[in-house]
Amino acid sequence: MARWTAMMLALGIGVRVLSLEYTTSTTTSTSSYEDTQAVEYAYEGSDSTTPQEALYDDVITDADDSHGIQLASLQRTGAKRKTYAGARFAGDNTVFKREHEWGVKFDVLTVYRPIESVGYEYIKTEGKQLQLVTEINGSVSDIANGRFDSSVRKLAKAIAKKGTVVWIRQLHEFNSENTYHWCVYPYSQRKIATFKRAWRHLVNIYREEKAPVLFQLTYIAQNPHNDRTPFAHFYPGREYVDHVGVDIYVNPGSRLVSLKTRLQDNVYSQLSQFGKPIFIGEVSCTDKGLDKAKWIYDAWHDLAVYFPRITIVSWFLEDKGGKRQWNLHTKKEISAFVNGLHEFRKLCSHAHQLIQDS
Repeated sequence: MARWTAMMLALGIGVRVLSLEYTTSTTTSTSSYEDTQAVEYAYEGSDSTTPQEALYDDVITDADDSHGIQLASLQRTGAKRKTYAGARFAGDNTVFKREHEWGVKFDVLTVYRPIESVGYEYIKTEGKQLQLVTEINGSVSDIANGRFDSSVRKLAKAIAKKGTVVWIRQLHEFNSENTYHWCVYPYSQRKIATFKRAWRHLVNIYREEKAPVLFQLTYIAQNPHNDRTPFAHFYPGREYVDHVGVDIYVNPGSRLVSLKTRLQDNVYSQLSQFGKPIFIGEVSCTDKGLDKAKWIYDAWHDLAVYFPRITIVSWFLEDKGGKRQWNLHTKKEISAFVNGLHEFRKLCSHAHQLIQDS
């Protein structure tokens, strides 16, 4: 038996073939999770228009399997890329306390603010990337017609004055029903057109003030009532969006499946078509009817291994009452989260290799 390895081959934007092997066995203080997956796949490079997007052309998407180049006896590991990880807790400053208690460092600070009272200058980031979720108490028609322009412009000027890049998640979960004032379900051509106009209107205000902002478009993973309107129908335009993402939960009473299964259910594939970096805006699961610790650890692992265009992951670990218990409540769950985060970062930092036994 001979074993050979070679670094990924790349000729211009021609075919890049990659086979990878990974077996993980991570033991926490309370449990052990093992996962070995075998796949066959190939990747063909695509044309990129910006340096930022070029970073994501050397990774594999699930849609790339259609090129027909198959490799035998291959196993997949995480695609090498720069990643950002964060978690939202009750209270803006709780994240710093959790870092100390859990012995971790987060890259992203997610803060939710009403647009009328953001208080941007008072937000403490301690060097983290600020992901600002602006909540606008009005319909997409109100927003498009300028009702909130003064508040948005005030924030834009404050960001421009400081000069630090801010990620803004505005009008998040817009494709849901009655969750927020700006939601557009039930859909109509007029509502969708107005949403696009509102989004572009907001973006233009920040740009007029020369605020260093990257705009994150956030869908919910599944349209209400099994509506099959494609994500692309809502897209405001390539020049108005920097990152595309999704908020995704496994709720009590819903299908108790893995994050991998949810993302592979026509979510990741739809997000990938935009050619933008992909983020998870919010994610968590119930502890009713499933092993929450295992679900969390598997989620970290699968994000690294199966979804290489996902570069930003923000967990929502704040209980919202009733059945929505999103926080971590046991040592087992915390251990799974911390070890999963470490594994995620390790997998995403590995070099691409071609490995074959013969």
